[in-house]
Amino acid sequence: MFINRLFTVFLCFSVLLFTLPDTLHAKDRTSSGTLTNAKGKTVKYQGVKTGNLKEGRTRNQTFTGVNGKSRTRTVQDQYNKETSTGTKTITRGDYSRTMTGKRTGKGAWNGTYQTNNGKSGTYNTTTTKNDDGSYTRNNSWTNQDGETKSSSTTGTYDKATKTLNTTTTGPDGKTHSGAVTYTPNQ
Repeated sequence: MFINRLFTVFLCFSVLLFTLPDTLHAKDRTSSGTLTNAKGKTVKYQGVKTGNLKEGRTRNQTFTGVNGKSRTRTVQDQYNKETSTGTKTITRGDYSRTMTGKRTGKGAWNGTYQTNNGKSGTYNTTTTKNDDGSYTRNNSWTNQDGETKSSSTTGTYDKATKTLNTTTTGPDGKTHSGAVTYTPNQ
């Protein structure tokens, strides 16, 4: 359960990355860091990204709890600048979710999602850059039964250390935080 909640936090990390400078997206890279939930439990994160958004990008991610148990996740995404549309498929074990969306403005996306177990719905995401240089991302989604939930993430990117720090308040009102450092492959 704890690792599942951290996947939600990391989803906010991955969505927030769309708004960071292009130099962060331009190279293959590795990343590592920690994610901490509201109870103070920490998971270690390791990731490898290859490709780019235009031609297709793959991110392989591993999350390891303090008990040594690991879970992996693969994220494949692509963005067509001419049509302002994108797709993202997240696979974790025997579960997968595909999101298809359209960029509706600077930092704004609307779209649909479909899971391999028959769940579906719509989502809306808005990201703004704050005066202090941080980013705020507000997410809302409505499932096939009409239930709507939301979350909010604030992130800062330290160019000197190549570290993304985020704080996410989930739909349950609990706050999670994380720090991930990115290293371009040479």
